[in-house]
Amino acid sequence: ATAKHAYQADGDDELTFAKGDKLTILRDAEDEGWYVCVDSKGRQGVAPATHVMQDDSSALGSTTTGSASKGGRTATAKHAYQADSQDELTFAKGDKLTIVSEAEDEGWYNARDTFGRAGLVPATHIKLENAGGAGG
Repeated sequence: ATAKHAYQADGDDELTFAKGDKLTILRDAEDEGWYVCVDSKGRQGVAPATHVMQDDSSALGSTTTGSASKGGRTATAKHAYQADSQDELTFAKGDKLTIVSEAEDEGWYNARDTFGRAGLVPATHIKLENAGGAGG
């Protein structure tokens, strides 16, 4: 995502950024109209959605309802995973994930969770669902 406007944090949990800064949206914040973001320096905080422009076709805010099969297979997390870097996705055992594509690194997938958060997931921690209908 890209900052459409500069923003000066009002509280400790908010993120200060300049217009044009690149931000990674992790998820929707508890307060409506806010995102939990990480900036390019690794600082995390909440940012007002009005100041952030999602600049990716697989933008987190795009509705994924009914399009899970489009451009991706579904997978279920066999094990919980804690992200080691900001481009990875943290998930719990049993979470449903949409596989967007295979990642450049072997054994990893680009995936999106049910909250719209996107990131890399290790293939060892997920079970891909059957792509077809009634499989046997």
